[in-house]
Amino acid sequence: MGSCDTSCMWHSVMSDSRRYSFVLTACPPVCPNELGTGETDVLCFLKDHKLRAHAVGHYANSLETYSWKRVGGYDAEMIRSCVDALRDLECPFFRLNQEHLPPCNQSEYLCTYDASCRTITPPLVQAYVDAIHRVMAECCRLPRFVRFFDSEKSCFCWLFSDHAIVVKMVWKGKAYHVMTAFHPRQGSDIPFREQLRWMVRRVNIESHAAQGWCTEASWGLIWEEPEAEPTKAESGKRNAISRKTARYVRGGSRSWRQYLDQED
Repeated sequence: MGSCDTSCMWHSVMSDSRRYSFVLTACPPVCPNELGTGETDVLCFLKDHKLRAHAVGHYANSLETYSWKRVGGYDAEMIRSCVDALRDLECPFFRLNQEHLPPCNQSEYLCTYDASCRTITPPLVQAYVDAIHRVMAECCRLPRFVRFFDSEKSCFCWLFSDHAIVVKMVWKGKAYHVMTAFHPRQGSDIPFREQLRWMVRRVNIESHAAQGWCTEASWGLIWEEPEAEPTKAESGKRNAISRKTARYVRGGSRSWRQYLDQED
């Protein structure tokens, strides 16, 4: 599963690759019942049908392919085989544009091809889960994640990797539940710094109170400006420019549920 330093360690538990633990650096605010130190439990999707829908919708999305390849462990032949089989099955996902998830993401949707789909998608699902593991391990090492509460007092943790993959988790009971992992702003060719700023704006829109950035530097919220050129009045003496913190203005309020539906 890869190695982490002491700031991020995780491992599978109960022989279930969807349940694992990791050590998350304490960057308050922490979620209720979360210690902020020691191992934190994570469940990679609560519902099987949602995990399957996200695996197909994100991992087989050609607009996200480059980012997922950079994460590592990308088996292009396996993915191509699964996608071709689903297309031959006439999966309704391929009649939608790639901004949507397969309709089976909705609990009330009954798909004619469900039984056949379950025999095709397990390798794709496992590849997606493994990729999420790698992204989370990378984000802990950086570290680059943020905790925040929304207006309904639900606690979230978002992680954003150097490969421009975001993992969104919600705290329920005594564990984080992964809700989605994807490459935002699909099809856009913008520098990573701009993608990072876009993610910061998304957090500011969703959060209801203070955010716990781990760390502000890794999120691009703090940087050091170059030293100013000396002036004649200073007689050749240099005046160092102080470190400044960039804060993004909070946008209009939208609930997490509306935002997640829109993004996925």
